Amino acid sequence: MIECMACDRVCLLVLIVLLACTPSGCGGSSVVAWPESTSSEVCLVEVTGSGFEWSFRYPGRDGRFGTDDDLVSTRDLHLPRGRAVDLKLTSTDYIYTLKLPELELEEIAVPELVHTLRVDADRVGSYQLLSDPMCAIRFSHDKEMGRMQIEETRVFQDWLATLVK
Repeated sequence: MIECMACDRVCLLVLIVLLACTPSGCGGSSVVAWPESTSSEVCLVEVTGSGFEWSFRYPGRDGRFGTDDDLVSTRDLHLPRGRAVDLKLTSTDYIYTLKLPELELEEIAVPELVHTLRVDADRVGSYQLLSDPMCAIRFSHDKEMGRMQIEETRVFQDWLATLVK
């Protein structure tokens, strides 16, 4: 009986932690759910390769993905300086490789799978989001499928506000 009570407490603790740490991005009360602090919390951006370009989904005010208030940008990935961000990559049509040579980062996007790429946005700058779609029609599209901007928090928040519907 004592062992069961200990298990119950551990299960309750795990449940509380799971409810408090949802995979819904970063909660907050601003226009979007991205916090303005420079805490060590990792934020999420959903990245989808489709039609030889990237699209980026940010959680809206509710802090969850897949709801009506999500914010979407095509070809332009903006991140605030000083934050760790996990890009959750997938694809709708081909297998793509997202490359950030200046930051020595690379990950694949595959239909029906999700791969994670951690970006530590330490310095302000603009970077090409290079791609290498693994298809037979490579000659028909550019190597650049978008750009990543790392910017100061206020500039980032202002840019996110432009995406609000």
